[in-house]
Amino acid sequence: MKIIADHPLAHIDLLRAWERGESATALPRIDIDKADATVGIKACLAYKGEPALITWTSGTTGARKGVIIPWQTIERRAATSHELYGGADPLAVVMSLRGQGVGTLMPAKFGSTIIPVDPDSLAEARVLIEQRGVTCLFATIDKIRAMIGKGLVPRSRELQKLVIAGNVLSDLEHRTIVQAFGVPVYNCYGSTETGTIAISDGQTSALRPTPNAAIRIADGLVEVQTDMMAAGWLHGDIPTPDGWYATGDIGYIHDGMIAIEGRRK
Repeated sequence: MKIIADHPLAHIDLLRAWERGESATALPRIDIDKADATVGIKACLAYKGEPALITWTSGTTGARKGVIIPWQTIERRAATSHELYGGADPLAVVMSLRGQGVGTLMPAKFGSTIIPVDPDSLAEARVLIEQRGVTCLFATIDKIRAMIGKGLVPRSRELQKLVIAGNVLSDLEHRTIVQAFGVPVYNCYGSTETGTIAISDGQTSALRPTPNAAIRIADGLVEVQTDMMAAGWLHGDIPTPDGWYATGDIGYIHDGMIAIEGRRK
C-alpha cells in the first residue's frame, strides 16, 4: 500500500499517476509515522478503500490533524466540483498545492493542464496568467488579497474564472474581487474532512449546498452529511454521531442558502 503525504511534490506525483489511470499502489511512497497512522489506515481500508492522500487540517480549533482521503472520495469530490463551477479549463494555475489539499487535484481530473506556482510568488503567477493564456486561477483568499493589495492582479482576456477555497467571502469582499479580476468568483465552502459542501454561483457570495451534502444547524453550529467524507484521521475515526459531522463553524440557513458567521474557538 502506498500513501501520499501532504506536500507539493506528492500532489504532483498523484496528478501524473491519475492522468495515466494508475492506482495509488503505482505511486512512490512517502513515509509517515506508521505507528500513529495505523488506526486511521485500518479504518480507511475497512470503510472506503485504499488511501490516496493524507492531507492536514489548518488547526484553527486545535492541533492539526492528518486526514486520510481514499480514491473513491477524491473521485466524488472531483465530480461535484466539475459540475458546480463549469467543468474543465484548458489551462489552470494553482497557487497553493499545500493550502488547498485535494482541491488542487480537481482540474486535472477533467482534462485541465495544471501549472503549480509557489504560493509566495505572486509576480510569477501574474506573468504566467498573462503570457500563457491561463483560463482559471485556483487560490486561497490570502493570496488573492495580496495580489490586489500589491497591484499584481493579472490582466488577461483568457482568464475565465477564479476559484477560492479556505475562507467564506463576505458580500463586500466578493464584489471587490469580482471588480478587481473581472471574472466570476466561485467560493468553495467545506473542510478537509468533508470536501466542498457549498459553493457560490460565481456572481454572488451566497453559498448553496452541493447536491450530495445535507446541511443542518445544531446549537448554532453547521453539521453535514455527505458521501464525500474522508475515511478517518491518522489517530482515529472522525466523529459522526447519527451520521452528522460537526464542522465547528457558526452559521445559519436562510432560504436554502448557508451563512457562515465565524468559527467555534
